[in-house]
Amino acid sequence: MGPAEAAVDVEHAADVAGRPSGRLGGTHPAPADACAAVENVKGRFGLLPTENTVCLTYWDPVTVVATGEGFGNVAEFEDTYSNETCASAGSDGIFHF
Repeated sequence: MGPAEAAVDVEHAADVAGRPSGRLGGTHPAPADACAAVENVKGRFGLLPTENTVCLTYWDPVTVVATGEGFGNVAEFEDTYSNETCASAGSDGIFHF
């Protein structure tokens, strides 16, 4: 089952539109930063750099899912982090909302 087909309870969701679509916006709290981060890895979420921050080791797992189109491909990404702080730090801030 791919990320788009997974049945999950959604606690937080955001969308972002940026280049190459030609418009910048969406419901993400920092759409310009999110678009820049995705552009830097050409839409390959698995290559997002990890922020240089302390990631606390408490267990409150969060699963993130990202899908989209751009850079000549369709992106599907899913990963589970130990908590929301680690999700943000492990995704160059894209999953910080």
